[in-house]
Amino acid sequence: MAGHWNRERARGHRGFPTLTVRSTANNERIPAMSDPNQTVTGGCLCGSIRYEARGAPSQSLICHCRMCQRASGAPFMALLFRSSEDVKVTKGNPRIYSSSPTSGRHFCPDCGSPLFFVRHTRGLCAIAVGSLDNPNAFKPMMHVCVESAMEWPDIHDDAPRYATKPEGMTPVVDYDPVTGTVT
Repeated sequence: MAGHWNRERARGHRGFPTLTVRSTANNERIPAMSDPNQTVTGGCLCGSIRYEARGAPSQSLICHCRMCQRASGAPFMALLFRSSEDVKVTKGNPRIYSSSPTSGRHFCPDCGSPLFFVRHTRGLCAIAVGSLDNPNAFKPMMHVCVESAMEWPDIHDDAPRYATKPEGMTPVVDYDPVTGTVT
């Protein structure tokens, strides 16, 4: 992944430089994540856990909910949804934390990297885009839970934004970020 500070273009939010990330070091095209025959791979920071996911994703989104913020340690979580049956751990044994009655978050027990979470009630696996070997092909279809988005990130994309979650998605869990409890 090659990135550079783009000093020749207009300044970003509040006058800070805009970071431009190219597809690859040679600017070659990265295949879209909607290819039904695609296999993506990923893993944790220390290399103890590896996984692969086959087939086209059912959704790609950025979630701004407080639970995703706490689980990732970041202002939001970029997620790529696949059928749970299409995601397989190929190396190591992730630890699972039940963050709600419907979800188990898989992470590396050695380095703590979040990998994915499984929605038991829907048969879906949400892959943490930052854990992918090639995260540059990710493009969000939407932003959800923007009512709890942090104020300072300045994200430029044309994906629609939803205050909570659109109809048909798993409802937002009532989560207390101070106590870590789901009510």
